[in-house]
Amino acid sequence: SFEKTHTFKKNTKIIKKEDIKVNFKQIQKRYIKTNLENINEFIIQELPNSIIHFLDSDDYFLKDCIKLCLQNMIEKDLDICVHN
Repeated sequence: SFEKTHTFKKNTKIIKKEDIKVNFKQIQKRYIKTNLENINEFIIQELPNSIIHFLDSDDYFLKDCIKLCLQNMIEKDLDICVHN
């Protein structure tokens, strides 16, 4: 169902090193390969009440990005902060 695949209402998992070794293989220094069809089922966990910051693979953070975002969110009582 949509809720099953798009929710964080799941129990926290402890992913064992053995499971990681079975499902992931390092093929080069910065490249890891997996045969998992749905990696979310393997890694999804219950998230604490905290900040989630999304970063695309072709983007980067400036050194103080998180700090500045948090400051603005707290000062302006924001639920969402969007930036370039």
